[in-house]
Order: sequence, then structure tokens, then C-alpha cells
Amino acid sequence: MSDKPSTFQSYAFVDSSTNIEDLKKIIQENDFLVITFDIESHQKLNNNNINHILSDNFLNDDELDHIQTKCYSFAKWAECSNINPLFQYEGFNLGNFFYQEVFIFLIPFLKKLMELKKIIQKYFNGVFYSSGILKQIVELLDFSCNTITEQKFELNIFQNDHINLQNNFFGLKISRKNYLEFKQLMEKIISIFLKPNDISTNNILISEFNTTKYGSLFKKLSENNLNPIFYGRKRPAIWNLNSFSIIKNSKTSIITKNELNNEKITNKIFTDRIKITSQIIEIFEKNDFFIEYFSIDNTSFWKIIKPFIFELSKRRINEAIEEINLVKSLLEKTKPKCILVLSESSYTDQFLISQAKTIKIPVILLQHGIGGSDGPESNIINEFTGSMPILSNKFLVWGNAAETYAKQFGVSEKNIHRLGSSTHDKLFTNLKKNITLKNDFILITAGSATTNHIKDYSISTHEEYEHTLKEICKSILKTKKKIIIKMHPYVDGKIERDIVKKIDPTIQVITKGNISSLIESCELMITLAVTSATLDAQILEKPVIRLPLKEWWGPPDTYRTSPGLTVQVEEFEVVFNKILNDSIFRQQVIDNGKIFVNDCLVNQGSSAKSIAEFLKNSK
Repeated sequence: MSDKPSTFQSYAFVDSSTNIEDLKKIIQENDFLVITFDIESHQKLNNNNINHILSDNFLNDDELDHIQTKCYSFAKWAECSNINPLFQYEGFNLGNFFYQEVFIFLIPFLKKLMELKKIIQKYFNGVFYSSGILKQIVELLDFSCNTITEQKFELNIFQNDHINLQNNFFGLKISRKNYLEFKQLMEKIISIFLKPNDISTNNILISEFNTTKYGSLFKKLSENNLNPIFYGRKRPAIWNLNSFSIIKNSKTSIITKNELNNEKITNKIFTDRIKITSQIIEIFEKNDFFIEYFSIDNTSFWKIIKPFIFELSKRRINEAIEEINLVKSLLEKTKPKCILVLSESSYTDQFLISQAKTIKIPVILLQHGIGGSDGPESNIINEFTGSMPILSNKFLVWGNAAETYAKQFGVSEKNIHRLGSSTHDKLFTNLKKNITLKNDFILITAGSATTNHIKDYSISTHEEYEHTLKEICKSILKTKKKIIIKMHPYVDGKIERDIVKKIDPTIQVITKGNISSLIESCELMITLAVTSATLDAQILEKPVIRLPLKEWWGPPDTYRTSPGLTVQVEEFEVVFNKILNDSIFRQQVIDNGKIFVNDCLVNQGSSAKSIAEFLKNSK
């Protein structure tokens, strides 16, 4: 930004909640500088030919990194020594149950706060206009702020309050409460057809696994005289014929709330909720602690976020009390040999790990993804998101690359076991069967669901993504090739559909379904990140081109072999055409992919068997 004095006297701060028609009325009256704070408002302003600048321009990379670091500690506020004892329940810190929701809320909020602080310091003599959270922040900074749009700041909708159910044709958003009630009803119906197996000493408790994705593992556990027991409070065990068949044929028991709840537990949950709720109210009256703790660069923002944290705490802690009591009942009922988890951060896994540690049941963390970055810079996010074993007893990794990273991370070598990825077994089996693979289209994997870094919220990041996707599609269309864009799970694909409408409406955007069948039929795969789909494609000997985007956590391949051909968007068209037309170059790209596969995966095609045997022989 220029240091020249501003010629404007009035400043309008705009975000996605601002009504553009209200803004137009105001800026007609005076000479305004309009500043936008997110991609939605930026696009609306462009569509209405309203000149504006970006709030992104007021913070540099060091300042953004500083905010990111502070968000990690703010999210874990309940671990502070002053507060921790007050949130203890059955050996678990109830405040940790929802730390990721606090984190996701704080990142964009603090970005706006620090941007506004810099803007007001620069234009302190101006007259300010805004609405919603931006107006609250301006007033928090002790400046008056006129209203653009009359609105009430919503505090009753949180990240995990709704479940998105969607396929490639329609989407449906339902409340978390209604989803769990519907899930419980379906579980009662399913239990009529699937009776739980008798409890034995060889129970393997499986938490929140995708049944179809891990079907081969369920089967191998059963074949090794182990009894798989599925427990999923968020994820259903059965949702289609395939998942039903897997559960039935693997003799997997499904333990639900219906089997765990009883009058004694219900009464305890009711009594404890009343007691804990009164404690929470008292805790949040300790204003001095919170005012000091929730401060950044001598600015306390507790006044604004207190209603959010308070309401979220009440809701989630009420849920946590029920879940902890259900988990205690579950472990008493099943007495598992060990517990398998895919993460240490999901709410089901947090409670299982907490209770398992108190009664010395081993917890085993399975690597569930390839990971975007494997360097030291990614340590903090991998720990924060529960991808690495901080509390688990053992870590089952896919191969050499993950083992090397885990050692660097600090995991004891004796707790790391290279056993492969059971979710990839079928791909190797199909390859050995010499199944004829098609080359019908170019596959683009897009829309990585990243909201855990402050730079994900910058307008330039969104524009870079859109520009890259547009340029890729334009280059491919020159060759008359068909394009399919497969979205990252839980991303709705709206941005991508808007982009392709302007380029070629025949481009398909697919939001749901297994990507493996698409990879089998594609001629070449293009990815905008290092994902497990990259590995899938290279197992099936498809050439892969990667365009680096959103690599906030450092170089993606510090310890492992490079996943293939990485190019900048300016180079894409030349490289893409060379792969299509130069058979020697194409094979070289495929061969490099095989090296990556061998570095990442051991026990190729037989990892489910290896994992089951390991669990059988573990003490």
C-alpha cells in the first residue's frame, strides 16, 4: 500500500454479509474508499462495477503467520492452568472437544480484526461505515462506525451444527440433531437384520471408519479370528447394499447408542449436564482471565467472541457428557483387545482415547492419507489436526516415506509399524489381473477443503485457484479431450461449476462417489495438490501432473520421493501436450510415479492381511 495521504474522507468496510444495494445508496452520497474483506463481497462488487481495494493488502506474510500461530493457542484456551481443572469430566478436558471449531472461527475473524486495525491506523481521521462483525470490530477499536446494513450477528450456527448430504444431482443440509436422530432410527431397523456377535476376548474396536473403503480390512480381521466391532457416532456403518454386504460377510458387529444407553446412564447424563452447565456459567464470569488471554498485539477481542465461545461451549459440552458416558459403557461392554482410529481429533476418537488410556486399552492410529507436506513445517498442523500419534500407543504407516517423517516428527521407532494401506489393496489386485483400463477423458482433482490456514482466506488465493483451473481447462479443450472435474469430499463444487459454465458447459463436475473408477477410465490425471488420489493414479500407471497451490506448510516432498511431474500453470500446456504426443516422455512420467508408489506403500495388495496379522499377534 502507498504511504501517501488518502484523498478519501469516508471508508466502507464490506464483507459477504453486506447488502450491496444498501452500500450503493451510501457511497452515492460521499467520496468513498470501499474495502472488501472476502472473496464473495469482492465478486459482488466487481459484478456491480464498484471500485474497491482488498483488505489483504494491509497485512504482510509475517503478520499473517503471526495470527496463524496465535490461533493455535487461542483454540486450546481450555488447557490453560487457570481453566483446565474447571473443565475436567471423567478424566477429559471438555473444552478440547470443540477446539477445532474455535480454531476455524478465529482464523477469519482475527484476519479481519488485524486488517481493520492497520486500516484504521492509516485512515484514523476518516468516517467509517460497515455492518455485522466488521462494525463490531471497528467499535471494539474505539472508533465510531455508521451502519450500512442493519443485521444481527448470528451466533446460533456453528461449523458442525449441520450435515451436508449431497450427490452429483442435489444437495441437502440438515441439522446435526436431525441427522443423528435419523441415523439412530436406521440403526434400529438395521439391527433387526444384523444381530451383534457374542463378545469375546478378540474384539477389535473400529472407530468411524468408512465401511466400503476399509472393507478388505474388516474381512481380514474376521479371517484371523478377530471380531471387528464398528462404532460410529458420526459415520453410519451401513448406507447402501455394498456396505451392508461388507458388514454382514465380515461378521462385523455394529454397536450403537441403542445398545449402550440405559436408565442409569440417562439419569447420570441429565444430572451431570445440569451441574456442568452451572459451572460453565460461573467460569465465563471470570472476565479478567478471558480479557487478558484473548488478546493479540495489546488488543483484547474477548468482548466480541464471548457470546460465540459461551454458546458453543454449552452446546458441545452437553454433547460431550453424553458421548463420554456412552464410550464408558461401550468399553465395559466390548472389552476390546485394542482400538483402531484414523485420527486423534474427531470427537468420537477423543473420547475413546481418553477413556482407553485410563483402563490401559491400546490405541492404534492408522495413517489415513498421504499428507500434503511431509517436512518439519507441517509438524504443527499434523499434531493440531490429530494426524500424528501424540496419545496413541502405535502408529501403522503405509510405507518408508511416512515412517521417515514419523521419526522426524518424534514418534518412537518401536511404535511405528510399516504395514501398508488396506484401502489401496484392490487397486493392486486389479492391476495384477490386467484389467483393461480406459482412456476416455482427462481427470482433474480439485477443490481441496482447506480452511485451516489464514492464507486460505485471502482473495488472491481464491483468484489464483480460479485462474489455474481456467487455464488448465482451456489448454485441454484445445486438444478436443473430454474433461471431468472430481471435487474433494465435502466440497460442493459451486465455484468450479461457475467457472466451467463460462468455458464449456460440457465439462462435468462430480462431487460424490469413489474416485478410483474415474482414475481407471482417465487418460491422464491433473491434481492441484498432493493427495491420496495421486497415489491411486500412479498405482494404475496413469501419468499425473501436479500444479502447486496452497502449499502453506512448506515443500510437500521433504523426505519422500517426488510424486511425479510438478509444473507451474504457465508451463502446463506444453507439458500436457508432450505427455499426449510423446510416448517416451509419457512412460518416463509413469515410471517416476512407480518410484513414488514404492516409496509410499509396502505390502502392495496384501496390507489388509498384514494389518490383521499384526493385530492378532499384538499383546
